[in-house]
Amino acid sequence: MLISIEYCVVWSYYPKAASLAENIRHQIKDAEIKFIEGSGGVFEVKRDGKLIFSKIEKGRFPEANEIIHLINS
Repeated sequence: MLISIEYCVVWSYYPKAASLAENIRHQIKDAEIKFIEGSGGVFEVKRDGKLIFSKIEKGRFPEANEIIHLINS
C-alpha cells in the first residue's frame, strides 16, 4: 500500500512527516511511504491516493496511532 505524506516546507513540517513515517513503517511492514513537498501549512496523509487526514480540515496535526487506525480501516 502507498502512504503519501504531503507536508509544508515553508513551515518546516518535514520532521513531523518523518516521525509519522517511521511510526507507520514500524506498525505496517508493507507500507510504502512517499513524501510530497507542499506549502500553505499543508499536512495531509493519503492511503492509495485517498485522503485520510488533513491538518487544514482538522485544525491540528495527527497522532501516529490515529493514522495507523485510519490506514487499517
